Amino acid sequence: MPQAFFSSDNSVTTTTGAVAENPSELITALLDSNLSVPDFMACAQALRGRGAAASEGVEHSSQPPRQDRPPADASHVSTPRTARAIERLQMAGKDSGGIREATLAREFGIDPAHLGRLVRRATGLGFRDWKLGIRLRLAVRALAESDAPVKWVAHESGFASTAQFDRGFRRAFGMTPGEFRRLAFSHVRRPS
Repeated sequence: MPQAFFSSDNSVTTTTGAVAENPSELITALLDSNLSVPDFMACAQALRGRGAAASEGVEHSSQPPRQDRPPADASHVSTPRTARAIERLQMAGKDSGGIREATLAREFGIDPAHLGRLVRRATGLGFRDWKLGIRLRLAVRALAESDAPVKWVAHESGFASTAQFDRGFRRAFGMTPGEFRRLAFSHVRRPS
């Protein structure tokens, strides 16, 4: 699976050189279960940056483009304890939202502030965004592949409430979960 890299021009480029320029390509990339959390969040920001929400009549708040960041998952982290902490968070899946940075740091014998710096240095994402990305990956697949109510998707993805889910989704994508579902249905064929 080629890794994706987010550029300052709001495009996602894979290691094969392919550039995901339109919402269909970005949504397809978001649905790839092998996509790392940092790359997933980069695709979410690129979709937001492409103005996909604005072109669908959705209010779109502008956010400055993110700078290039290192590609990362636990295999790219140089510190073994940090890699294990990231893997632990990743394995928690929908339950990752309940893991506190201080608790995880204590579990692996790392100072909480230092763990946060190590995670950001290795992945380009802060601890909070990493946890959000894990749960949003689950939610995006459920939204794009089913007609399940948003409240159910929020719960099954590990969000404490529909309001929390909506806020996190808007922060990452610049649109509500329902708006994303409509966009996904219009750009990507549903599986048979």
